[in-house]
Amino acid sequence: MPEGPLRGHSFHHSTMESSLAPSAIASSPNAKTGSRAAEGLYLQGSLREHLAKAKPLLAECGGMLCLLDSLADAEGQVHPMAGLMPGQARMQKRLAALGLQALDWPEGPLRGHSFHHSTMETPLAPTAIASNPNAKTGSRAAEGLYIQGSLRASYVHHYFPSNPEAVARFFSVGEPR
Repeated sequence: MPEGPLRGHSFHHSTMESSLAPSAIASSPNAKTGSRAAEGLYLQGSLREHLAKAKPLLAECGGMLCLLDSLADAEGQVHPMAGLMPGQARMQKRLAALGLQALDWPEGPLRGHSFHHSTMETPLAPTAIASNPNAKTGSRAAEGLYIQGSLRASYVHHYFPSNPEAVARFFSVGEPR
């Protein structure tokens, strides 16, 4: 059970579970291939319903990839994904990004990190771009934050204790007080 501002909130921490908590987190930190990530597609109806009710959903890294239209594995084979966020991703044979991230959510700043072997294209404009203290000028190491309705998606693995109040505000949207 979370402490402080997150007390009383339940979080769904895997795209592979069979039910959704009132607020959800979609994360799949090890989505190595499209077929493996697609195993979570049976959740598509539940996730679509969750978003239709304007409940907050945070999709981090592989969780974001699962929500896209498609994912190409490192050999180029394209796999359909949930189609809940427009765009496509491509797995890389080498590390695509690694680093600390500081990202300004509408509710306040959060810190985290990125570590992924994929690239992603979406027509959505990022609401914010993270700062990365280790990034070289012009590098693609600073990650974007994408917001579509109650969905928030990024490659960033957020460190909730960096701003628990901001996280609690996001996950309590639409909940009775």
